[in-house]
Amino acid sequence: MREGFTVERGAGILLLLVVVSFAYSVVVMRTLYFWVVVWAGLFSAGLAGLLVYLLYSFVLVDTFGLLDVISNRLF
Repeated sequence: MREGFTVERGAGILLLLVVVSFAYSVVVMRTLYFWVVVWAGLFSAGLAGLLVYLLYSFVLVDTFGLLDVISNRLF
């Protein structure tokens, strides 16, 4: 695995983005649109988190795990 990116760091970045967008929504729009932006932001952050999780778990971990298994059997 790479040292630079971890699931915890990715989750922290997503949480920070949600908090910043929430604060921005509070400051800029205090109407009905505020709740639309909040729910849209949470939904998009949830989708982004799900995509990152799926990419990380299925692509990276399985690929590296498969490479480890192949290298252990070959060498």
